[in-house]
Order: sequence, then structure tokens, then C-alpha cells
Amino acid sequence: MGQNLLFDIGFTLMILGTLLVFAVGVLLVLRQGKGVRGGGIIMIGPFPLIFGSDAKTVKALVIIATALMALFLVMNVLLAYVG
Repeated sequence: MGQNLLFDIGFTLMILGTLLVFAVGVLLVLRQGKGVRGGGIIMIGPFPLIFGSDAKTVKALVIIATALMALFLVMNVLLAYVG
């Protein structure tokens, strides 16, 4: 497999994933009308920026962000030993 083919497949999957997330968000808003909860994590290196519409969502995102930070650190340590 050439690198161009792998790049094209990866890029296509990223675009499809973005469209899927957008479509699900629109469907949730249309079905429920009001009371939609949500939030997000922006990872800048190992540091998260967390935002959410309510405390329960933010708590869940903090747990996810902690797991992502731990994964980032473990991968960096492994890369230092392997690479």
C-alpha cells in the first residue's frame, strides 16, 4: 500500500467522522428540542481545556481527559525507550 492511499483513507475517515458527529448532534436537537446537554475537550499536548453545559457532563469529561493525559504520558515514555 502506498502512502498516498493510506493518507486518502485516513483523510476520508476523518471527514466522515466529522460529518457523523454533526449529523448526530442535529438529530438530537431535532428530537429532544430543549434540554440537550453537551460538552467537549480540547487537548493541547497533555493539557485539556474542558467545557460543558452542566456539572454531570463536565465530571465525565474530566475523567476522559485524565485518561487521555495518562495515555499521552505513557505513549511518550514508551516512545523514548523504543525510539
